[in-house]
Amino acid sequence: MKKIIILLSVFSLSSCSLLNNASTNTDENNRKYSAQKSIRSINKKTNSIEYIQAKAKVSFRDNNKMKSNTVTFRILSGEKLWINAAREPLFAAMDEGRLHSVNDGPITQLGEGWWVPPHTAEKHPEIVTDINALLARPDLFPHPEDSSKGAFVGCPAGWGCQLVNANLYRAFEMEKKGWLLVDPGSAAGLDGSMAKAVERGENWLGYYWSPTA
Repeated sequence: MKKIIILLSVFSLSSCSLLNNASTNTDENNRKYSAQKSIRSINKKTNSIEYIQAKAKVSFRDNNKMKSNTVTFRILSGEKLWINAAREPLFAAMDEGRLHSVNDGPITQLGEGWWVPPHTAEKHPEIVTDINALLARPDLFPHPEDSSKGAFVGCPAGWGCQLVNANLYRAFEMEKKGWLLVDPGSAAGLDGSMAKAVERGENWLGYYWSPTA
C-alpha cells in the first residue's frame, strides 16, 4: 500500500477482555488467571519441538456468582499466536514460571486495532482519540449499500479477530448507533477495501494490524 494508515490508539484488542465487555453482567475486576500446566512436546527422532501447550484456570464473577473454567493454548511448531488473543493467561503462566519466553520482542511497533486513513484523521482528529466521538459519526463512513448507515469493516470469516471485532460491535452497541458490520470476505478483500478508500480519498474504518507488507 502506498499510503500509511493511522492506528486508532484508543483500543487494545484483547479477545479475553472483549468477551468480558460483551457481557454487562461480568465484573472484570473479579476475574483471575492461574497457570496450571505447560507442556513441551519433543520429537525424539528429529530432536525438534512439535508444539508448546499451556493451561490456565480462569475464575470470574458472573451475576454475583463465582465461576471458573480451564483454557488450553497449544501452539504448533511454525505457527504463530498474536499475544493480544491470550495476553492475561499467558502472562500469568509466565509469572508462575510454567511458561517461558525465548525472545522478548523480535518485532517492534506491532499492534492491531481499528484504523482510519491519514486524511480522515487530519480532518477529524477527535475521532482518533475518543471512541465516543468516533461512534457518533457513522455518517463519515457511509455503507456502500445503505448510505444512511456507517460501515465498520471487520475481519474475514475464520480469523480470531472476527470474534473480537464482532464482540466489540455488540459491546459498543454500534448497530443502535447507526453502524453495520461489514465482512470483507478474505484478507485480499480487507486489503482491497482499505486501499481503494485511501486511493480515492474516501473515509474508511476497520480492523487492521502492523507491521504488514
